[in-house]
Amino acid sequence: KPELFWNSKTIDLMFLVCWRYILSPKIYKISKLGTFVFHDSLLPKYRGFSPTVWAIINGENYTGVTLFKINKDIDSGEIIDQKKIDISQIDTISEVIDRVTAGYMEILEKNIESLINNTVKKRKQNHAIATYTCKRLPSDNLINWNASSKNIYNLIRAVTKPYSGAYTFFNEKKMIIWEAKLLDEVKNYVGRISGRVVEIIDGEGVVIQTGDGCILLTSVQLGNSNNVKAFKVINKLSITLGI
Repeated sequence: KPELFWNSKTIDLMFLVCWRYILSPKIYKISKLGTFVFHDSLLPKYRGFSPTVWAIINGENYTGVTLFKINKDIDSGEIIDQKKIDISQIDTISEVIDRVTAGYMEILEKNIESLINNTVKKRKQNHAIATYTCKRLPSDNLINWNASSKNIYNLIRAVTKPYSGAYTFFNEKKMIIWEAKLLDEVKNYVGRISGRVVEIIDGEGVVIQTGDGCILLTSVQLGNSNNVKAFKVINKLSITLGI
């Protein structure tokens, strides 16, 4: 608990990792050499909540890691070091998290000596080009089948395990979509109902209509059951997801 540190005189250096709360100056000023934060973006871009998730949702091809000195304004302190982290268009959140975590360690190893010696160089952020992300709620993971195939796919891979997963409804039951794929070739449907099953590919997945095409669902979880291959649950062309 933060209050345990209020009267402490023994903290030389403090780091905040995966920190989601505002820390008062009363606490972070205890550290003799300063308090520093690891943030999952190339600040000043993507200040705020869940930057890695938002980067994938937005279809970015990279994110980053920034180590900065804390101050009273969110994610706006002086930058110590940064590292760019690539995101491929098929990466899931867990794969990107692994790279981000490795980035933490690389930056820490590179800068720890100068931080301890209090000789670390700092540079101010360009606040004029800052961007921000809002806090995500569980309901934000609901799939809108009227959205584009790419947007739906990005949401699915951004919030899959270890997170709670993008979801829809099937016969009024919540269904989590754990895995999906974009299709290389899509039939030109002129009769369209978003969320409707249009093809069942045994051993592979289920093709669902979206707002601008189709997407292949491969792994799902219905209710409290285990996650299974999508074609084992979604097995009729009369099924429309989302209702």
